Amino acid sequence: MRVLHGALCLMLLLFAALQYNDPDPEIWIPIYAIPGILAGIAAGRPHAVQHGALRSVVLAVTVLALLGVYHYWPQTQHFWKIDVWWQDEAAREGLGAMIVAVTMLAVAIPALLRR
Repeated sequence: MRVLHGALCLMLLLFAALQYNDPDPEIWIPIYAIPGILAGIAAGRPHAVQHGALRSVVLAVTVLALLGVYHYWPQTQHFWKIDVWWQDEAAREGLGAMIVAVTMLAVAIPALLRR
């Protein structure tokens, strides 16, 4: 899991950095950076996200990420196709929210299972 969490951390932090030129970076940089940091902590110190206040933060961010998927779910048909999301900002935002939610589930599920 450490390798997976480390890879997810790097990916989300890269996504956060790429949001610098986005029309609304103040929204999307934290959306990617906070889960990226939590995935990094899970990679480096898995015990830290399994207990105490940080575990509560992981669970709260996971719930927010799942709500984000609901909020940003693309209304465009075939949003997963490259020719659609390449042109449609809403489709890209929806896919980004899905990536964040999957990352947070990958961090939260082991934290819930190991007490």
